Amino acid sequence: MKNKIDILNPPPIILVFGEEEFLIDEFIQNLLNAMLKNDEQKINYNLYDGENTDLADLADLASSYSLLAERNLIVVRNFEKSLPKAKGKKSPEDSPFGKYLLNPNPATTLILETMSTNLNGYTKKSTSKPSNMPFPYNIILDKHSFFEFPKVWSRDYPKWIAERLSKNGLKAPADAIELLNSMAGDSLRSLSNEIEKLTLFLGSKKTVSAQDVMELTGLSKGNTVFDLQQAVGAMDLQKSINILLKILSIERQEMLILSVLQKFFLILLKLTELNLNENKFTLASQIGISPYFFDDYILAARKYKFSQIVASLKALQEADELLKSSGGDNLAIMLNMLIKIIPGQSHS
Repeated sequence: MKNKIDILNPPPIILVFGEEEFLIDEFIQNLLNAMLKNDEQKINYNLYDGENTDLADLADLASSYSLLAERNLIVVRNFEKSLPKAKGKKSPEDSPFGKYLLNPNPATTLILETMSTNLNGYTKKSTSKPSNMPFPYNIILDKHSFFEFPKVWSRDYPKWIAERLSKNGLKAPADAIELLNSMAGDSLRSLSNEIEKLTLFLGSKKTVSAQDVMELTGLSKGNTVFDLQQAVGAMDLQKSINILLKILSIERQEMLILSVLQKFFLILLKLTELNLNENKFTLASQIGISPYFFDDYILAARKYKFSQIVASLKALQEADELLKSSGGDNLAIMLNMLIKIIPGQSHS
């Protein structure tokens, strides 16, 4: 696997795969932009979908030379759909596409994008060998360039946010990163969109504050999902209700609130299995949160009993189902959820 691609002399075949569709799309788009905007080489570019392109046709397309350009650039999306559903009598290595892989056209760059689950984790497994993979991946992984974009788990989103901000020339304290994650941390694509908006919003500023994130999202200080989580963790029902009302008066964020609180109580559930007297940096690492916010979790972990945490997760699940299935009053559903969560109220 190459880390960089020579735009003027790119490899003939590039396989791009993994579980992060956004990162795959971004990589291919950046590569296309670099190649197509290069004035030193004329490019003949074509995009195909594997569902409508079989391997024999693909071999023919890649083998051809352009009369008007120095290089053919072919991108095949959903490449796995171009693969034959059943094995034929002839060895696939002897097929037109198999022969092409062994002797590709140097004037063509063929970019193959696939979400094939067969390839997930290939670059991380010490036992991974090209010979163990099905055709045509066995040949491609052995002889050509490939890039994998493995899944980024939600616990790693804060680190990803910090790295993405750094690429944009920005830095942010932990509270700003956590707030951004709580507002848009449902996917990397969503986070990237918010970071791009934040970059434009900041102008010449190079440091992102929590206040910047709140202004961008239309929230005021003290009335964010993060503040609601703190109030719930402190078992302050009235404050929790006030913050909820202010958040929902600005924007319908019921699903985001449920997601953040569910994550919060799942972390509390993990803490019930740990020794809370251990070093906080060690504990924070074990449960995948920033030490900056660890005191809030410890406070809540000491207040909520195991049975209350389980009941709270049940209340969140019930609210989620009601919001998705009924045409009822969303505000009433959310208020009822808070009343069930904060101890001193019924958990029935």
